[in-house]
Amino acid sequence: MNRYLLSYSTSLFAFALIMASGCSNKPKLYDIEGVLSYQGDPLSKVDVTFTPVSGGRVSNGRTDENGKFSMWYTGEQKGVEPGEHVVSIAYYPTFAEEKDTKLQNMMKKVVDVYGDPSESTQRVTIDRDALDLNINLE
Repeated sequence: MNRYLLSYSTSLFAFALIMASGCSNKPKLYDIEGVLSYQGDPLSKVDVTFTPVSGGRVSNGRTDENGKFSMWYTGEQKGVEPGEHVVSIAYYPTFAEEKDTKLQNMMKKVVDVYGDPSESTQRVTIDRDALDLNINLE
C-alpha cells in the first residue's frame, strides 16, 4: 500500500509540474512607446488604445504634454501583444481645456474619426521592429 501511495504521489507531482510549466497563458508582449500627433502636432493628455485585430486583450496608454506615451497591458504590466492593432483615442478635457474652443473643435474632429475602435482607420503592426512608434493621425 505504501508503494501505491508513493507512486500516486509521484504521478500527481509530475502532473502538477507539467501543468504549471506547460499551461502558462502569459502572452508574448512588446514594450511599446511612441509619440501620438495630429497633423504633425503632438496630442497631449489623450488616452490611446491598441485593439488587436485578431482578438485579444487591448493595451492602453496616455500621452504626456509632448504626445509621448507608453502602452500598458494591465495596470501593472507594460506591453502590447504582437500583431496588427487598431489605434483609437479618447479625450477627457480638464475644466480649463473645456474653455478653449479651438482645442475643443480640433479634438472633436480627431475623436469623431479615431474615437471608436470599430471605425478607426489607424492601424499599427506590433513586432520586435516596432518598439518606438510615431503615429501621426491625419
